[in-house]
Amino acid sequence: MNSIKYTIIDDFISLDFANKLIKEANEIDQDSFVKIHGNRLFLSSSSQELQNLISNSQTWKQLFLKINSQEFLNLCCLKLGIDNKNFKKVDFFNINKQQSSGKKIIKELSIKQIIKYLFTKFYKRLIKKIKFSKIFNLNKIPVELLFDYSIAGEGYYNEVHRDSDSRIIVFLLYLNKIDSNGGSLNFCEKSQNHNFKNINTINPQPGRLVIFLNQDNSYHGVDVMKNTQNKRHFLYGAFTSLNHENPYIKNKGIKTEFNLYE
Repeated sequence: MNSIKYTIIDDFISLDFANKLIKEANEIDQDSFVKIHGNRLFLSSSSQELQNLISNSQTWKQLFLKINSQEFLNLCCLKLGIDNKNFKKVDFFNINKQQSSGKKIIKELSIKQIIKYLFTKFYKRLIKKIKFSKIFNLNKIPVELLFDYSIAGEGYYNEVHRDSDSRIIVFLLYLNKIDSNGGSLNFCEKSQNHNFKNINTINPQPGRLVIFLNQDNSYHGVDVMKNTQNKRHFLYGAFTSLNHENPYIKNKGIKTEFNLYE
């Protein structure tokens, strides 16, 4: 079995820069976040709230331009030893802004507005399917950097898994160090009896960037955070295929939740 392809870049951003990101993100109403994985507050890159923060904050704008770039895609490919000529970086979800988060729409919109919203959602899915189909992308895979800003607290965990099929180059950017047991990233391998063995543990550090290639054997998880006095702030994302093709995965079957970015 091939080993997991990953790399760690420390000080991808400075401690001061990371602190500014957290401070400015604290202005976002926590009701705008979606709660997942026990105790993780999730805000997608295409959400109105995060897009507003990127527009209004020089710090967040600078980070967004840094990671949502051809240069960052090239860096990831170089570090993982894969050919960047296989990919074409595009923007689709991150430029189709909604007027509010999905969970607020049902509560606040009229029936007429809900119908209009659902029709728009269906129309955009159809456009995505046609625009990024293999017919119009014969030589390169169209990929978009879809990510989230997340805040994890006491009880957060993520069981060992492989990321969804359309995720190709995955990254984690930690913004702070945590005072807790657990909360570290574990890379694992599956044994013949289907148990998982931990092969490396990576602790969150401010400015630490972890990049890995999403292959069949790219198993990873996060231990339960216990006895924590602070939150774990981080970005998780991936250069994601918009035509559902990942050349590094043979055993497909895990759908990507594109609805989180609509």
